[in-house]
Amino acid sequence: MGLFETYWYPIVDHIKVNLTVKNPFTRLYNVGSNVMLSFLHGDMGALTKVLSMAVNDKRRFDALVKRANKYGLNSSLDMMDKMEPFDSKKEPIIMAILKNAYFAKGSKSGDFARHAYEWEDKIFKIAAFYRHLSEGVDEKSAFKLSQEAYVDYTTPIPGAVRVVDKMGVMPFIHYSYKATPMVLRSEERRVGKECRIG
Repeated sequence: MGLFETYWYPIVDHIKVNLTVKNPFTRLYNVGSNVMLSFLHGDMGALTKVLSMAVNDKRRFDALVKRANKYGLNSSLDMMDKMEPFDSKKEPIIMAILKNAYFAKGSKSGDFARHAYEWEDKIFKIAAFYRHLSEGVDEKSAFKLSQEAYVDYTTPIPGAVRVVDKMGVMPFIHYSYKATPMVLRSEERRVGKECRIG
């Protein structure tokens, strides 16, 4: 298992990154998925307010992000940098072109992709955090609820599921494993709420 973790897992992560993180169609799909989750969780109003705050009241938005960061808001890009074939030193122009084509760390395209990837999950978590705070939930619980509502690859999974994911047997099971019960819980809450109103 030590050999797998050292040599095989990074290769699988590398392939996953190049198929997903660096793929604009996957990025659009991920944003669409988060929008759908936002609708299911009832976060659309909060998302609109948070996006408006980011544009019109940067200081207030930064303060909100700082509050979330205090509890460990994260959309880690660690897997994006495994097996990075380029180093960060200055290179001739041909290497700069290759690094940008590969979205390598330190290149303009690579840094943009990392920033965009990080925020396409983060903004939805912040919107959920903001909604829960607005509803009077304490800060720590509001953050916990927002983390549970949107899945990314930083959320822990059981060891056996992780091995199947990391070995490439079912390389994207992490998302399904976390998202399926979460969507079912969200739908259960929504139906329960409608039944109480009706």
